[in-house]
Amino acid sequence: FLVGTGCRMRSWVGHILWRALWFYCGMWLSLPSALASPSPVVSSDLASTAPKPPLFAFARSLYAAGEYYRAIGEFQRFLFVQPEHPLASEAQLTIGLALFCGERWLQAFEVFRRVRTAPDPAMRAESALWMAETRARGGDQVEAIRLYQELMRQYPESAIAQRAAYLLGWGYVRQRQWAEAREAFVRIDPQSLYHASGKRLA
Repeated sequence: FLVGTGCRMRSWVGHILWRALWFYCGMWLSLPSALASPSPVVSSDLASTAPKPPLFAFARSLYAAGEYYRAIGEFQRFLFVQPEHPLASEAQLTIGLALFCGERWLQAFEVFRRVRTAPDPAMRAESALWMAETRARGGDQVEAIRLYQELMRQYPESAIAQRAAYLLGWGYVRQRQWAEAREAFVRIDPQSLYHASGKRLA
């Protein structure tokens, strides 16, 4: 009897552990790339095809290598020397991303907010997304959720809005608002790159 009970107990415990492992692996695979990756980068559709000035290219290489604070200094030099350059908004956005990688949430948020006045609509949308992500990573989920929703209203047909819809669900998850999270994940556009992950999370 004791042997049988022990076997059943081990089987039950093993089942629970397996389910937990399956759940957390699924959650990890579904994590937004901004959370899973230590080095977010400017979206490829924002990267200019124009030749990069040497100072800008050097700053980008430092950022890509993970030397965020040195990259910030070089981007600031670039902005001081060429404040009106077409790449100025991208330089500012990347400064914000470097601060984001360094977990300097308030400073990053302020930089992203300045980029919201950029002439390029795509750059404005990108900065709006990172403003929300900065709030989320800094622990202010309520404000992050509000910013995701605002972004989705402003850019309803964009890829940025699709990502915001996915991150909105994660905002509710962090708040443990399970019903709202499920609804957010279910409502992700079937054509979105995030649909399959959102369906699994729902």
